[in-house]
Amino acid sequence: MTSISFASSQVDRQILGGLATDSPWLAILEHAGLAIAVLNADFDFVYVNRHFALANGKTLELLRGRNYFDVFPQTRVEQVFRRVRSSGMAHVHTARPFLTNVSPTGEPGDWNWSLRPIGDADYPLTGNARHLLLSIQAAQFTRESAVRHTPELRETVLDGFWLTDLTGRLLDVNETYCRLSGYTRSELLQLTTQQLTAGPTCPMAAIAGDGLPPAGNERVLTRHRRKDGTTWAVEVTTFHSPDSGGRLFSLLRSTGEQKRDEVRLRAHDRLSELAASADLEAHLQIALESAIELTGSTSGTIEMLPTRPPAAGQKAASVLPDERRAESDSNERVLADKHPAATESSERHNEASTPSREMALPIVHEEKVRALLKLANRWGGYSSDDIANVSALAEYAVKAFASRRAETALRASERCLRSLFNAMTCGFAVQEILFSADGIPYDYRFLEVNPAFEAIAGLTRAEIVGQRVSEVMPGIDPRWIERFAAVAVSGDDAHYDDFTSDLGRRYRVTAYRPSGGCCAAVFDDITALWQDEEAIRRAAMVFVHSRDAILITDAATHIVAVNGAFSEITGYSSEEAIGRTVGMLKSGHHGATFYAALWSQLSEHGFWQGEICNRRKNGETYLQWLTITAVVNEAGVTERYIGVFTDITRLRDFGQRAEFIACYDPLTHLPNRTLLNIHFEHALSKAELMNARLALLVLDVDHFKEVNERFGYESGDRLLTAIGERIKSRLRDGDTLARLPGNVFAILMEEVENADDAAVLARDLLEVLATPFRIGGAVAELHVSASIGISISPDDGSTLAILLRKAESAVHKIKAQARGMFRFYAD
Repeated sequence: MTSISFASSQVDRQILGGLATDSPWLAILEHAGLAIAVLNADFDFVYVNRHFALANGKTLELLRGRNYFDVFPQTRVEQVFRRVRSSGMAHVHTARPFLTNVSPTGEPGDWNWSLRPIGDADYPLTGNARHLLLSIQAAQFTRESAVRHTPELRETVLDGFWLTDLTGRLLDVNETYCRLSGYTRSELLQLTTQQLTAGPTCPMAAIAGDGLPPAGNERVLTRHRRKDGTTWAVEVTTFHSPDSGGRLFSLLRSTGEQKRDEVRLRAHDRLSELAASADLEAHLQIALESAIELTGSTSGTIEMLPTRPPAAGQKAASVLPDERRAESDSNERVLADKHPAATESSERHNEASTPSREMALPIVHEEKVRALLKLANRWGGYSSDDIANVSALAEYAVKAFASRRAETALRASERCLRSLFNAMTCGFAVQEILFSADGIPYDYRFLEVNPAFEAIAGLTRAEIVGQRVSEVMPGIDPRWIERFAAVAVSGDDAHYDDFTSDLGRRYRVTAYRPSGGCCAAVFDDITALWQDEEAIRRAAMVFVHSRDAILITDAATHIVAVNGAFSEITGYSSEEAIGRTVGMLKSGHHGATFYAALWSQLSEHGFWQGEICNRRKNGETYLQWLTITAVVNEAGVTERYIGVFTDITRLRDFGQRAEFIACYDPLTHLPNRTLLNIHFEHALSKAELMNARLALLVLDVDHFKEVNERFGYESGDRLLTAIGERIKSRLRDGDTLARLPGNVFAILMEEVENADDAAVLARDLLEVLATPFRIGGAVAELHVSASIGISISPDDGSTLAILLRKAESAVHKIKAQARGMFRFYAD
């Protein structure tokens, strides 16, 4: 039996796609004299015909969906199945016990069987099979099959098929034999078996009229002649039955194809066992030995072609001993007579067209001829089929070498990438986005993380991989999930900086899509960088907004930067000052001794402070309180000088400024706690005289810390100023609004008739704060809320300290339960 090859693409598609009830292949597979089963790559039954079930004494329902080796546990057979699956090459087994004491008719017997991977080619040398086609046939063809010869049976038989009379005249043939012989069916029906046979014939076919032979079969190895004159080795099994009406039924199997498969399979196994360091020559030696076995050659060499001129006396290495290389042509012919199958596809009876007795095959690798594979001394010479078979072996050896070298390079690259992956200072994580049934992303699962990410999360890889982010980081902001999901869906890379409150860190994130439904992200911890930048921004704010004049010079005292206060005090704009030396400010009131002492102290201590008289642009002199600081580099060399000075002629206004600073908040210009206490004492005296009440509301802005962390302190300061202005707009003329430390405001209400008056104001304030704030800068809008605690005098106390404490207690109770509401202390 040959490996399965009939109408392979059509059968493969229909079997794997599911056979329709009206498909002709269904009838053929069900009524053929073969037991056929289709297995998937896990050896589970995908399709079983009735002959297979009957042959094994099973029902179709029992076999379908079951694993083959759960039903027929056989270690040796399983090894063969696995080798066919991994190599992609068919296996043919002839007349060996396969299914013990079972036959399609329920009688014991030997079995021919084949296993073939279903694919686009009949004999793929590489690749893993997705499905396997198993066919089983009894070594003795039954009487029923011989009698019930039908066209369907003829074309379903996987070997060549003859139907002859007792004189050897062909009555019917199948397409397989037409393909093997090169004749058309109509041409074959004009010939006899004697005309097609180039060797011994079957004794049954030689009967010429002595009566019908008894029922049975006979097998013979012989050679058949193709239409083009070449011959091929064939095994003929002839069956006869008294009920066959004087006809002989013969199956003809090409033994050359079986041998080719076996040689290729052994070559595959040997190449797979080579060490990873094996060179091209070692791979080609296996191809050469397999080619010698396949063609029956008596000598062969691999000649490696050098990249430079060969050294003197260099010879090609032979894989055959000298004694075999010296075998004579007569010995070869004797060997061929004893083993006709070893010389298939090469003999011509026309001596004038005898094929070449030598073969030199160039081996091409990386677009260059690297070696020559040479064969010689094959009886009958080498046919085109021989050249094709040897070329296939050589090509596979070259591909195996290239594949092994590519695999080695890939593994080295993977090791390198893994080392880089583990050595990354940035965190790296691959996540699978999880979507709801409505397609909304709600979570993601970690697929891989590197050690740096483990350090970020404070967990080990085993605790992270496979877990959802909601399990690993319960407080994760939903916007992280939304951003990663957007990358996984769109495929567009994303780059952004963000703060994660769950880890208390700020990260620069680069996200991309490695595959559908996944997102890979690199996390660079920029918390320290952001804090440094924030410090620089704050320093820049101080430089710009300071009421003290600031100038910065280089080591030679050339001015490189000034602030606005400098221009206000001196009259010089920044454009006029930058590039000039500080000498332009001298008034002439100080002599050389003064400046020498100044520079001496500055050089020795890096700092000088004192009064100095300088001159404005308009010529007016004025007194400065000046501080000079030297800035040195890592080598201790002075690079910059920073000077900060104040016009102390303005000290006459010091009393007014001191009073303001003592009683008002410098940011919002609202009363501070000191002035609030003064107002409270006046209001309390007035309330006691009028027998009235006072209400103290403490308003705490919710989540204000996050505003500072996300948008910076400048934005936080602008927000506090805006909140103070909104609150003031809702108060009566007699009420007092004060700012307490941090993000807390206090409102003192006078002439309160009852607690409802305070509640009305509290609701009004919550409502006015609900409108988004536009504070400028990089922040478009801010939504804020507040928690308001209320205490009443004299019910809750008669001092500001007590009322503040109780109102703040009410605020704490609100924040413990919810936010954005008010509460009385008495509640």
